[in-house]
Amino acid sequence: MSPASITKIRNDREARARRRLELVRLLRDSPQATNVELAKALHVSRNTIQEDRLAIMELARTETLTETQLYRDNQLTRIAEKWDEIENDASMSGAEKHLAWSRWMKLEMDLRGTAAPTKSISAHVNADVDPEKLVGYRKFLYHTRHLSEEDVNAKVFPFCDSLPPSQTPAHLLEPSEDMKRGYILEQPCKPTNS
Repeated sequence: MSPASITKIRNDREARARRRLELVRLLRDSPQATNVELAKALHVSRNTIQEDRLAIMELARTETLTETQLYRDNQLTRIAEKWDEIENDASMSGAEKHLAWSRWMKLEMDLRGTAAPTKSISAHVNADVDPEKLVGYRKFLYHTRHLSEEDVNAKVFPFCDSLPPSQTPAHLLEPSEDMKRGYILEQPCKPTNS
């Protein structure tokens, strides 16, 4: 690059930095200003203002992360100092040191982001029950909810037993005689003399 082009690049960067500082001042004084108004005030296009605003926002975001990182690094340094203090403390027993190490290790893992994520399970149970939508055992429970156990045993079960069977599900049917014979264990074989 020629010395003239290097000077031009340097001047452009300095002009952009001055323009962005002025843009920050204008935005501080009138935060509701549009890009068109800001472009007129700074004698540039609205696209330039939009690029400058994005650059300023990105700079603010990265500096915030840097401050967070500085805080995290400071805390990690303090934890490392505490580790040394624990190791060199002659008044602590081995069990006390182990307990202290585990506590400080938990803090360190939280700061570094290496702690295992916790898992929580939540469920929503709708307490508003529509009896028309219940089926089977849940419907039986709903309709007998006000009865005592004695009433269910003395009244409901005998009534159910008195009802004639109708298309009983196959899994509730009594096994047929053929099925029962199929399940009979074979008798052990007696040795034969040959």
